[in-house]
Amino acid sequence: MNVEASQGAHFFHNISSFNVSYFTVHHERGPSIDWDWFRAQPGIMETDYVRHVRLNNTLEVRVDGRSGRGLIRSN
Repeated sequence: MNVEASQGAHFFHNISSFNVSYFTVHHERGPSIDWDWFRAQPGIMETDYVRHVRLNNTLEVRVDGRSGRGLIRSN
């Protein structure tokens, strides 16, 4: 589902005012998500829009608050 940030303007305002980092994925331009990797992970629960997976390893999440860039990778 490709949701514009403006569709959740109050939500994004609240989390940014508390300095909470978040990632926006633009489906039409890179970098992208490795969807095949996600599909290969064991599912715990799934709906039309959400798939909850459980990972054997932790995820490393890094965010540079100055540049607004970040990465998420499997360890």
